[in-house]
Amino acid sequence: MDINAAQPALFYRLRRIFTALCGTLPVESSLDTTVRLKRSQVLTIAKRSTARRLVVQQGKVWATSAPATGDFLLEAGAGLNLAARHPFVVEALTDSEIILSRRDSPQAVPGGHRL
Repeated sequence: MDINAAQPALFYRLRRIFTALCGTLPVESSLDTTVRLKRSQVLTIAKRSTARRLVVQQGKVWATSAPATGDFLLEAGAGLNLAARHPFVVEALTDSEIILSRRDSPQAVPGGHRL
């Protein structure tokens, strides 16, 4: 087997293991990253992350930035711009699927509630 051909597969396997154990998403190279969270699972979006927007595909999540500038309750179809709010903490209130995007958005997707 060519070692160079195996490197991408190994990288993605290690990234999945790291994310499952630590709940922290490393810096991504693609524009969109889908993250599945079980109920009560917490995800930290690190300050070094390139994510610009969070969109909930299914489920319900609670999100806040650090330092806290407000809490947000987001349901399926809702989103939140992450610009200048890193680091960010997201907790799944139900089994959820979110998309972290590097694409800029002029405004957040409607449907979220500020707490």
